[in-house]
Amino acid sequence: QALFAFIADLPTSEVVLDYTTPPESQPAEGRAITVAQMAEAAKVGEPWLGLMAPAAIAREFSDLGLSDIEDLDLQTLRQRYLGERRIEGAADFGLHVLHARRQA
Repeated sequence: QALFAFIADLPTSEVVLDYTTPPESQPAEGRAITVAQMAEAAKVGEPWLGLMAPAAIAREFSDLGLSDIEDLDLQTLRQRYLGERRIEGAADFGLHVLHARRQA
């Protein structure tokens, strides 16, 4: 959080990060995959620390003065960058990429 506050204090700044939504907020299929990935990462000493709810991180960034917040889920990323069509009802695997900026 201190890093985000530092970035937000710069006159013109941007931040891009990826994060995962908490497993309990995901449907069963996504939750199972996220929990398994978290367990594998923990085995090699890499705990997942970036579990956040989209509304909470957007609110935090907004409160810090960052604006133009764009939060893309996995399906939207695949649609935008791979040209795939959106599949209604597809499993949510919790992956998000967020971009926010502070205007001068």
